[in-house]
This record gives sequence, structure tokens and C-alpha cells, in this order.
Amino acid sequence: MGRLMMMRWLLWIVLIGCAGVQAQAPIPAPSIIYVGDGFRSAEAYYFYTNYVSAANRATGAVDLSSLRFYEGNTYTFERLGDLSPSNNHPFMLSDQPAGNGSYHFGNLSLTLQTSANLGSNGGLVNGESLSFTIPASYNGSLHYYCANPYHTEMVNSLNMGGDPTNTGLDAVDTSRLILTEVDFNASQVEVTYFGTTDAILEGAASLVIDGTNTVSVPAGTIFMAGSSVVIPVPSLSSSGHIWLKPAGSAGGANLFSDGNFDSGITGWSKSGQQSGTMQLDYDSVSEALELTGFNGGVDYWHAKLVYSLGQIDASKTYDLTADFTTDVGGTLRIYFRPSSSSAWGDRLYNVDVTLQAGLNSISEEIPLSASTNEVVVFEFQVGQLNGTSIEVDNINLSEPAVSTDVVSGLIYGGIPSSSSAEVQSAVSGKKWLSASAYVPYSATSGVLRLMALDATNPDYWVETTRNMGQFFDQQQIADPYPDIANGEIYIGLQTVNTNLSYPMGMVDPNDGTGRLFVYQQTGQILVLNSNRVLESTALMDIQSALHANGPDRFWYEFGLLGVALAPNFASNGTLYFCASYPPTPVADFSISDGGNVIHHSVLMERVFTDSNGNGFFDGSDSYTERELLRVEQPEADAFAGRSNHNSGRISFDQNGYLLLSFGDGGSLSDTGNGHGVIGNAQDSSNILGSIIRINPTGNNSVNGQYGIPADNPFVNDATKLDEIYAYGFRNPWTMSVDKLTGEIYSPDSGEQKIQELNLIEAGGNYGWRAKEGSFLFDPVSSLPGSIMNPESFGSVVDPIAEYDQSDAYVNIIGGFIYRGSAIPELQGTYVCGDYGGWATPGNLMYIDQVNGTNTFKTFKIGASNRTLASNVRVFAEDAQGELYFVGVEGSAGKLFKVVPVAGVSLSMSVADDEASVTVVGDEQSTLSLIHASSMSGMDAGTTNVLTESEATLTFPLEDQSFFKAIAE
Repeated sequence: MGRLMMMRWLLWIVLIGCAGVQAQAPIPAPSIIYVGDGFRSAEAYYFYTNYVSAANRATGAVDLSSLRFYEGNTYTFERLGDLSPSNNHPFMLSDQPAGNGSYHFGNLSLTLQTSANLGSNGGLVNGESLSFTIPASYNGSLHYYCANPYHTEMVNSLNMGGDPTNTGLDAVDTSRLILTEVDFNASQVEVTYFGTTDAILEGAASLVIDGTNTVSVPAGTIFMAGSSVVIPVPSLSSSGHIWLKPAGSAGGANLFSDGNFDSGITGWSKSGQQSGTMQLDYDSVSEALELTGFNGGVDYWHAKLVYSLGQIDASKTYDLTADFTTDVGGTLRIYFRPSSSSAWGDRLYNVDVTLQAGLNSISEEIPLSASTNEVVVFEFQVGQLNGTSIEVDNINLSEPAVSTDVVSGLIYGGIPSSSSAEVQSAVSGKKWLSASAYVPYSATSGVLRLMALDATNPDYWVETTRNMGQFFDQQQIADPYPDIANGEIYIGLQTVNTNLSYPMGMVDPNDGTGRLFVYQQTGQILVLNSNRVLESTALMDIQSALHANGPDRFWYEFGLLGVALAPNFASNGTLYFCASYPPTPVADFSISDGGNVIHHSVLMERVFTDSNGNGFFDGSDSYTERELLRVEQPEADAFAGRSNHNSGRISFDQNGYLLLSFGDGGSLSDTGNGHGVIGNAQDSSNILGSIIRINPTGNNSVNGQYGIPADNPFVNDATKLDEIYAYGFRNPWTMSVDKLTGEIYSPDSGEQKIQELNLIEAGGNYGWRAKEGSFLFDPVSSLPGSIMNPESFGSVVDPIAEYDQSDAYVNIIGGFIYRGSAIPELQGTYVCGDYGGWATPGNLMYIDQVNGTNTFKTFKIGASNRTLASNVRVFAEDAQGELYFVGVEGSAGKLFKVVPVAGVSLSMSVADDEASVTVVGDEQSTLSLIHASSMSGMDAGTTNVLTESEATLTFPLEDQSFFKAIAE
């Protein structure tokens, strides 16, 4: 029969298509195909691309004729393990017809590798498999058939594809090959391709087991986007380590046609508002590009050097190197955009680089953000360089050389007795947490599966049931939720004050003066008197002490970030604030990787004494001040000289303990400078990415300046900080405590797709960077996805509500459970907002129940259901539970109060024989008060049109009176 029966360990590879991923046609066959029940027709069998139950029959089956088999590739057919009867229609191959001309029981020229006893049944039955490699220049006609001599109709051909190098596929990005499952029972390892395009492996990769055994993944293996490869391995012990290493290769070609400027500056042009005064020349002596005359630009894009890269793969990461010589230092912006748009929101990547006077050699990693090929324009934006000339030379943009180091893997079952080169490579390359970190394995189920899209953290591996062959459900989820709907609740707005600069919030001293304190990112706590006029003397001004003297752009994330008044401020004059200070002295909490620190987040206490004797605390009173804690903040890779995700919001809980929130340290995907292997937010020994809870009047902390509440969830846990109350946050902005229940609510600002609201539990892990909202998050592509048969991991707490981003909804702004009295229909409702886009205003929202699901809806604002004119930065609550928010409209900072669209309240004075009726409503609606002596007479009652959004009218007392406020 021409078959070689081999009883030995077998290498086999399976490529499984990912649901929801669009592939090229015809589709390359996966390297393993599962064969289910047979039936008497030409199709003969149900075929599957993942391991399922034979009871599925047609459900999930694939059309084998749509798959193409290529030369040089190894393929495996495996019968499912639960066929009934077990010898159901034995499966076999042939490529030479029998004497009667049929391929049914024909001969086979290919060599089979199998442990099955094919002689017993004539073909594969329950759980058996066979493998074969199609040789180069193969000209046979490969068929499959049922090895029952009476089932002559059960025969069909396979679709042969020829040479795979002619498929036109891209090369596999080996850095995106991730181990996702280990089956100890079947001695199989699953590797999933996280790349977003179909590709071919150009150089062989290797699986290295326990530092000794090596299994090859051969060159020429075809990977579909998001697909999985199943690789048989030698028998695995109950503890060990497995690592994937790609073959090395040279870096890609330079995308600049003459990056050394040996013969000119072809392809470069100048652009921007300063282009008329700029001069672009070729310096033939130094063989460099020279730009002069650009000084005077207000912002980066006012002076630009531009180069069209043509069509490139804009989903990849590139390496950029260049030499710059400039007469005066400053900041250079490196900017990539599609040729079809110059809009900021459509940019593919940007990074700011600080240059010194003289020669500067830069090296930057450029992760472009498109999903496919794109015509890309490259720009050097020099509008904020302070000099008058710059020379550019030796510029190179290319794909990086593929590393021979470990790209993924795991340690399981215990700490290795010795550290292999692969373990060292995985740890030093930030592919695994540490040499002592491992996935627990009890051998109960015999299967370990990765339950996240981040493969560096052992907490994301779970011992569970087999799911071998298909990891992703949806590799990328483009539109997780429908657009936010306009709700049915009307509200009005009143502008409280418009003379603010960089407003960040408001607190109510509740001291009988009627004052409100508004604090600004630039360091001031301003005082609004009872008439809502700013007093000339601030309660506090720390601008001169802030890092960089505070921000000069309202979207910067440092400065005075949070203020909380002690619960008894009216009597003890104590307040707390979190602010960004220069990075000295030594911090109490340092960043994880010893990287560059840009400033410190510092929690301060200030205690006023009523030294002027006016009966309340103000800016002319004396005070004492002390520092409670200090935290390093890393410089963000994407923003030279700046940080982001500082958070710094503070609030008191109902026990009188202080809550303080920290973002993950900024930049992208909780990675880069100042971020550990698994990121900061998932490292509960790191204060970044957490909400902490402290006793500001205690002293049992390490520095002795505050106390640790005894009921904090991680007290006495040596692996976690005692201060942490909850963790797993990207940028919680901003938390609040329900006045009635004491429940703590905190949003978390998502990176690309999901904005979320969380109910905070003691000890809760809120998922970032493993999850964005309730969705799995890929920290490389920065996109959410889903996997097959997911299971929970690491006690992650999902949001109570979430929505997806769009041009108009980009950043959730946390609010409050409404406990005021002015808007009864809002009682007990969570009110919040969204910051708004760069070109769109903010949004005011609330949580509504829709079919039992918490759902964000927007308010109807005013009688006309208008949109806001400002963004939404922070919400605030006064002592009566009424809500406010601050925003920036144009360059003006404003404080707004949320009021009824039209509300009415009544008070009576028997002595004066009159009733006072107060109308409060929306400032941009026309308000009217209707008065009648009976309910039935309201339609014909007396109408009083108001000229203000808040007014009190008096009426003589009657036996009965009815009043109604209307907004139009």
C-alpha cells in the first residue's frame, strides 16, 4: 500500500482559523484537521478546525473543499475521540487510483507518520491520527476515503495549493507568537498568532522545553491572523518551563530612499504656517538636510519637514534613528499620519523628543496604529524648537531585526531548580514576570490555558479543560456597544462662575458662610462667596512650589490634582491635597524599573488657625503644613518631559479614612519607562494603578506620617502594599463616596475602546492591563478582544457599567450618586460625564436600567435638549448633595451647577399673609411660573415669565393655590 507505519513520537502542527477574522481566499488549510462522523455521500465526513464533540455533526463543521494544502507543509488528520460507534467509517488517504480507476482503496505515495494500527481497521478511528508532509513539486492527486469496502461513494479529493512561497503572504511577525495552552495529557502545546494579517513563517522557530529538548516549527508554516498552531511535544513533567524562540534575521530596508543624503534631499518638503519664511537646503559639505528660518512658530505643527513614505504596513512597529544638529535646544515632535488626513485624531503615532544644542542622535521605537497597509506621511515638527537652524542626517526607518530571544512561554509547577538561558532571556526581555514566578499546576485536569491577551503574568494562566486549536473568539472587537442614547431625564444648567483657569474641582466647607472652594490645576484654591463672586484672596496658592510651576496646557495631567476637606473642617480647619512637586527629596514609593522620574505626586495636610478671628478659615489665616506621602511619577515615553495618568483624586470614606487614587504611570498600555514586566496596575506591590486608603491622623506607616487602617485588605500580606484598598486601574478619574450608603464609585479611563464605571470592593482587582472594562486587552495592539471559552482569572472585578469610545466620547469623568432634593427624579441615580473629543464638547450622562443592565444615557439639557459648549473635567458635590461640574470653554474655565430644567419650591409666612415661590431652572431656557387657585384652572392661570434662571415671587395667601414652573 506504500504506507510506512511508525510507532514513535510525532511532530505535527495545526493552524486553526479565528472566528470573526477575514482571511484571503482560498484559505490555506490548517495543519491539523479534526474528522468527525462519516456519512454516505461524496463529502463523506464532518470536518472541524478545532477539537469539538462528534455530537456537533454539522454545527461548526467546515467545507474541506475550501481549504488549500501546500507543498512543504506537514498536515495531520485526527479523528474525534467520542465517535459512536468507535470504529465509525475508518478514515484513510490515497493519491493513486486502484485498478478500477477509483481512489477508494487506492495507493498512497506519501509517507505517513502515525501510532495508529491502520492494519486493524484500514483507517483512522476514535482518537487516532496520521500526519504527512507534501513534498516539493508534488504532482499527485490526494484523496480521502472511508476504509469500508462497501462505501464506495465515500471518496473525495483535497485541494492542492502548490508552492506556499507564491501565496503573496506577509512574513510572520514572530514577536506576536504567543503560547496559549499546554495539554499535558496529549503532550501538545498551542501557539497563537496575535498578528492581524495572514502570514508565512520565513525562518524556523523553536520550542525549548526545560532548557534541553527542542521542537521545531518549520519555515513555510502558514499562519492566519489570530489563528492557533498545535505542536506535539515530548512528554511533559508536572513542573518545568516552555519557551518559544524565533530564528534571527536582518532588519528591514530603510523606508527613506536616501537616509544618508549622499546625493541630495529628494522627497523632502517644508510645510506649516512658517513655511513661507523657512529655507530647505542641501549642505553638500556635511551631506545633510538643512532647515532654517523656522523660529517663531507658536506650536509644533507651525513648522514641519515632510516626507511621504508611500504605502507601508502601518500596523507594524518600526525603529527610527537619526542625527540632528541644532543651534539651540528645544522639543522636536516626530509625527506619522495617513496621507488622507492631517487631523490630530487620525494620527498613527507621535512622540516628542528633547534636543540639546549641538549634535543629537536619537533612537525611537515607532508602533504605528493602523490595522492594515496605509500611505503614510512622516513629519518632523520643529515649531517649538527655540533655534533658527537644524541639520538632519543618517535617518533610518525600518522594521527591527527579529530577535533570537524568547518571545513567549511560561514556568509552571514550581520554581526551576536551575535557570536556563531561555528563562534568563524571558525575564530580561520582559516576557515573563521573574525566574521565581510560576503557574501553579496540580495535574488535576492536565491542561493549562492562558485566559488573557497578556502572556507575561502567571496569574492569567488557569488549570482547566482542553480548548486546543482555537484561542481567539474575536481577535479585535471594533464596536463593542451601540451609541449612547439620549435619555428621558431633563436637567438644567446654571453658570456659577466663568473666571477660572484650569479648574479641577470644587469642595464645600459647609461652615455656614455659604462659600464654595474651587481649586485649579495651577495650584490655587479659590473662594466663591455666597453670591458666587470670587474673593480676591485665595484660600491657598502653591503654584510656585509645583513641578514646572504648574501646567500651561489644560490637557496636561500634573499640578494640583485633588483636594479634600476633613469631615469637620468647619471646626478644625484641616484640608488635604495631592499635587505634583519636583522630584526631591527621596520618595516613599519609587517606580518599578528605576527609570526616569519626572516629578513626585505628594499628599499634603494643611491645618488653618483662625488667626484673624473672623469665625471661619480663609486665606489670611495662619496655617501649618506637613507631608504625608510622596510617590515617584515616571516620564511618559510618548511625551518628552511630561507624565500622564497621575490621577491624584482624594476623598474621605464614611469611616473618616482618606482615599487617594493613582493612575498606572502613564504612556501606553501600562508599558515603557517606569513600568514593570506585568505593568504597574497588576503589581499590587506597586502603588501606581491603585486606590489607597489611609488614616491621615495615624502613624503606623513605614514613614510614620499616616496610619494603615487595620481592616485594609492587604494588611500583613508581604506581597502587597498595606495601603492599597483596590488595584488594577489605568487612570481612575474621579472616585466618589455615596453620602447615604458609603459605597465607593470610581470610573477608569480606557485607552482605546472602553470607558468603565466600577463599584469599589476592598481588595478588588479591576483588571487593567489584562482587561479594558470587561473586555480582554492586548497591551501590544492596544485593542480589546475575546477568547474561546473564557474563564475568570485573578479575582478580577468587572465594571458595573461601560461604554465604548467614539469621536464624541473619549474619557469618562466620574460623578456622584445624586442625593440632593432639587431634582427628585434623579434621587439615587449615578450622574457622570464624558470629557468630549478634541473637536467636540463634553457630555453629561447618567446610569439607567435597561433590561436589568446598567446603561449610560445622556441627559436632555434645557427645554431644547441642547449640547454643551464646554468639555467636562470634574464633578463636585455640595453639602446638600447638589451637583456641579467644571469645564473649559474656549480658554475660559467655568463652574456649572446642575439644576432642574424648571423647578419650584414654596414657603409661607402666616404673619405676612403671603407665600413665597422660588423658581429654579435652566439658564438658557425661558422660564415661566403659572399660578391658579385650582388644579383644573391651571390652563387658564396667571403666567409670570421670568427674566432669570432663579427668582422668588410672592403671592397673597389663599385657601388653596397651585403653582407650576415651565421651561421653554
